[in-house]
Amino acid sequence: MITSLQNAQIKALQKRMKSSKLRNEEKVFFVEGIKMVSEALEYSLVTQIYVSESFVQQNKVSFDVPVEILSDAVFKQVSDDKIKLAIAYGK
Repeated sequence: MITSLQNAQIKALQKRMKSSKLRNEEKVFFVEGIKMVSEALEYSLVTQIYVSESFVQQNKVSFDVPVEILSDAVFKQVSDDKIKLAIAYGK
């Protein structure tokens, strides 16, 4: 579980989320919320998923892509999703 905003992965995630130029250069996109993440997974578009600690505690869900669990405090800082479900990105 990632518990620090100083984590290299979190810093890279925040940088990508804030910079459309960087996302375009890397040809990546982000979706937030379980519905949008589920739809992106159906089309095999997702390469990484970030979920909140509380989401993991409340749901028994498995994914076919790498998943990182973030503490609720870290997730709150990187996500616009008020429900604190999931962030996914892919190419």
